[in-house]
Amino acid sequence: MKKSVLQVDAKIKQELIQIKKPLEYLLNLSSIYYQAIVQSGDMRIMNEFSDEQKTIYSYTHIYAQVSQGGFVQLLENKYGQFLAHPVFLKTLARLECNEMVVVLSKVLDVYIKNKTLFDQEKSVDDFAKLYQKFPQLDVFETEYKAVLGETNRVLYDYIQNHLVQFV
Repeated sequence: MKKSVLQVDAKIKQELIQIKKPLEYLLNLSSIYYQAIVQSGDMRIMNEFSDEQKTIYSYTHIYAQVSQGGFVQLLENKYGQFLAHPVFLKTLARLECNEMVVVLSKVLDVYIKNKTLFDQEKSVDDFAKLYQKFPQLDVFETEYKAVLGETNRVLYDYIQNHLVQFV
């Protein structure tokens, strides 16, 4: 198991350990990664992150986008790249988040087949029409929400037992 390359203050680690709600925990952990990126001033620092760290960072960004505007917003705002990252779904599967992998794989399929459309600049009206054009994304969002809590718990439990890989 790879040890984290991030230098995280012991106080921050202790505060993180005290968080018992899985989603809050994951968001706070991702915030540590975000701060490392900001402090470095270079997104390429993510090349030094482990597959697990990249996955948590991507997972929480996907959560934020889907929570605000569903999978249409996620794909329109260019976050499909997180789904398409070579290690993301593989790592989620390795961490036994299989139901989430199934849902996100379906979204990834829509993204790959329509990447050109999602990459085009759009007016607000054209963006709104995407919700009608891709009704299956609403179905996937319902499936996503159904497995989100369990996935959060599985990730939380894994991180608790392998903390040195994450911070």
